[in-house]
Amino acid sequence: MKLPNNCHVVDGTLYYEYGPDSDFVHDAMSYLLLNPKIHTLDISYNGIGDEDARAIADALPKCSLHTLDIITNEIGDDGARAIAEALPKCSLHTLYINNNKIGDEGARAIAEALPKCSLHTLYINSNGIGDDGARAIAEALPRCSLHTL
Repeated sequence: MKLPNNCHVVDGTLYYEYGPDSDFVHDAMSYLLLNPKIHTLDISYNGIGDEDARAIADALPKCSLHTLDIITNEIGDDGARAIAEALPKCSLHTLYINNNKIGDEGARAIAEALPKCSLHTLYINSNGIGDDGARAIAEALPRCSLHTL
C-alpha cells in the first residue's frame, strides 16, 4: 500500500502533516496494519475529531503501535470513549491525547480502561476535564501501570 499523502516515516514513526483530507485517517490505519514496524503514529495538530478517533480505535487492537500522539486536535468525549474501549485490547504504552476537547465523560471512560491496559504514559492535560473526571483518573491510578501522568 502506498503511503498516504503528506505522510512520512522516520525511525518507525508515521507522521502526518498539514491537516487531514477526508480519507487520511482510514488510509493511515490501513498502512499501519500492513506495516508492523511502525511503532509510533503522530497525527497531532491535524484537527481530527471523534469520527477519526473511532477509526484509530478500531485499528489499535490490530496493529503493534507503542505510541499514539493525537495532541491538539478536536477529539471530544465520544472519541476519548472509543480510544478508551480499545486500550485493553492493544499494546499501546504511551498515549498523548492532551489539548483536545475531552470532558469528564471522556476522562471517566479512560479511567475505567486504565487498570485493564498496558499504558505506562498518559498525557491528558489541557482538556476540559473537571473535578469528576480528574477524580475518576486519580481513583484508577493505584490499580494501573501508569508511570507518567
